[in-house]
Amino acid sequence: MKFHLALSAPPSITPFYKSRLRGAVRATLHHFSDAFFLKKYGKIKTISISVAVIGNSQMKSLNLKYRKKAATTDVLSFPGSHLTNAFAAIELGDVVICLPKARQQAMDYGEPLSRELERLAVHGVLHLLGFDHEKNKREEKKMFLLQDRILRKLSKNHLKT
Repeated sequence: MKFHLALSAPPSITPFYKSRLRGAVRATLHHFSDAFFLKKYGKIKTISISVAVIGNSQMKSLNLKYRKKAATTDVLSFPGSHLTNAFAAIELGDVVICLPKARQQAMDYGEPLSRELERLAVHGVLHLLGFDHEKNKREEKKMFLLQDRILRKLSKNHLKT
């Protein structure tokens, strides 16, 4: 299965950070078997996803419009079309990451910005795949365990390179 990723980011997101974002999206999608995608979406050959990195005011506007919350958040996910077309491709959706929030959280957690961007990308893609930590405690535990597993794999891959 092929993955297509469109990435939109400000100039402060260097090629290094872009590479880490792409890697996080790929690692999340690769974590799941072809059988998972077949069961969830039918026979597909290509999955497209977009990631946008934006500022505080843009994120606050999106959060207010779509979640009725007048505050900035770190990441939002917007599911796309899950209908398989004649080309066996789906548009999984959009992940939107707030760069200032990511920077602040990286400092708060004592992590590099690259690691926080990866965490937010993994989190956003998991939402696009149907995981929802706000549903109940069981789903929250399931999603965060999965997120941690994917991030650990990413860390191991970074040590190899």
